[in-house]
Amino acid sequence: MDILAGTPVALWTDLLGPQGQLLEADAGSVTYSLFDGRGSLVVDQQPLTAPTGAVGVSIDLTSAQTRISNGQRFSRLALWVFWKTAGQSYQRGTHHRVIPLPLYTASPADVRGFAGISEDELADGEIDLFRAFLEVEQEVGPGVLADALSAGTLKEARANEAIALTALLHLLPGLRQRVAQSTTDGNLEFQRLKDAIDFDALGREVRDARSRALLAVTGAVVQTAPLLVLVATTVDPITGA
Repeated sequence: MDILAGTPVALWTDLLGPQGQLLEADAGSVTYSLFDGRGSLVVDQQPLTAPTGAVGVSIDLTSAQTRISNGQRFSRLALWVFWKTAGQSYQRGTHHRVIPLPLYTASPADVRGFAGISEDELADGEIDLFRAFLEVEQEVGPGVLADALSAGTLKEARANEAIALTALLHLLPGLRQRVAQSTTDGNLEFQRLKDAIDFDALGREVRDARSRALLAVTGAVVQTAPLLVLVATTVDPITGA
């Protein structure tokens, strides 16, 4: 889960057992600890008040706890919750990335749209647009990308397209195995023709489209080589005509 830097946030944690089952916490047994990205302790075994029969808890973080240090583009927090159920001790850890306010408007729906797949086949949480943003930024430069993403012109659209396509490239290797050939939801059934998606061709198309989008962002001019026309003339070897 991503957290917007410098803002307070409530993080929910389900109290899950070893088999993924929800557990009810014993009264007064729930505590939590918070660690920063270097593993340093921020909050140590802070008690939490959980209602009787609770199978999850909410932990409030302050804006001071979600700040990003100078020189970092993002930071990480590790949240560990400890509790007892019927006297037995349990714990669960979750990891969270703290990011600045994104300049891009590229969305998971954009990524799925390029690939022609559904949300059931590729959920929002599996698409890392922020990582894609950082990679595009590294390629074109922070200033160039920031200007493009606030241009209010076609260049802004192409910058967002480059980010979405970059995110899709990271997902292509696994998509071949996970994209469903058919699925049923109640009375509705969706069926995709066998081999309807040529993933090798899709990979080439995505890379080509990404390259064109990056060229639009950087303002580079694509030099097209002039068309060379070859004319063959038949010459009589005897007369020379």
